[in-house]
Amino acid sequence: MDTDETNTNDAVEVINVNKEIDERDWRNSKILQEEQLIEEVRKRPALWNFKLPLSDQTLKIKKRLWEEIAVAMNGMDITSIKERKSLKIFKNKQRSQPSGSAGTSQKSSWVHYDRMQFLCDD
Repeated sequence: MDTDETNTNDAVEVINVNKEIDERDWRNSKILQEEQLIEEVRKRPALWNFKLPLSDQTLKIKKRLWEEIAVAMNGMDITSIKERKSLKIFKNKQRSQPSGSAGTSQKSSWVHYDRMQFLCDD
């Protein structure tokens, strides 16, 4: 193998390593953003706790709370239907799972599973 071929192979390896690092950094950044979003929602029970009085859950209040979250998230567009639906889907899945001796206790491998348990506590 000559020097040019070795240098080319080394360059390809460096590119591949950098690509892996970039992808890992992106995933970690995304997870941190999701964790922050979940925490911001958790701090605002009117968005998820249906046991609160209806007067605390008006659309006006919820809109203001989502705007507060957007500010806390540095202007990230978190008011989209996608994020709201993901919280509802999680909550509905948890409610539909059998509990106690009727079902098997299986913990999800989803990275945010534990962090989202506040949705099941109401």
